[in-house]
Amino acid sequence: MKLIFNKFIFSFLSIVFFSSFVSAKEMHSEYIIEVGKIDVGKVFWSITLDATKYKTFIKLEDRGIFSGLYSFNGTYSTEGRYINNSFVPSSYTQKWVTKSKKRGVELYFTNGVVSKLNLIPGEELPPKIEYLGVSNAIDPLSSFLNILKNNNSSETIDGRRFYKMVVENKDIKNNIITKNINIKEYLNIWADHNNNDLNSIQFEHINDSGLILPHKIKIKFKGLVFKLSKI
Repeated sequence: MKLIFNKFIFSFLSIVFFSSFVSAKEMHSEYIIEVGKIDVGKVFWSITLDATKYKTFIKLEDRGIFSGLYSFNGTYSTEGRYINNSFVPSSYTQKWVTKSKKRGVELYFTNGVVSKLNLIPGEELPPKIEYLGVSNAIDPLSSFLNILKNNNSSETIDGRRFYKMVVENKDIKNNIITKNINIKEYLNIWADHNNNDLNSIQFEHINDSGLILPHKIKIKFKGLVFKLSKI
């Protein structure tokens, strides 16, 4: 359970959504995370956006009956430019802390190209695939923002792996939009294997001309379903 939830959070955080329309200057939202009917965590989300720039911040913390057995907290943030209705990152940072480990990622982009990567702790071995100088791959938070802007796919790098988020199905019923995203072309930068434990993401939101935070999110990961519900 510990390993699965740790990997799920890293992959999921990856998922950024709005609590209101894009035209708003600053927005906040909160979710609870459940596995089955068990409450395991809480997410605080904020985003600041103007005509040319954006910044998003996520804080994650444990709660519920498992918090005494497996405590965790994490922060994730992205800054960048908002150009032609697209989110183009300049930096992405991640900090993840449990009782037994601390991990961090600092990822930088220059003109749409991966320009620098710091990992905490650092990797002792050289990367299996090249990441510096790669273009058209952006951080997970910006990828999901662009998918919410009706992009059908987004090339993604999270500091340890490359993958592609692809909208495989979109349905509109009773004024509710449901989208299913599959994870494809998964490549580990440092590991020999390319196992993909994250299978798919489904989210629902009200059909509207603006960009609205989904009220339900389901992540299928290693046979488990993680449900996020807006508070």
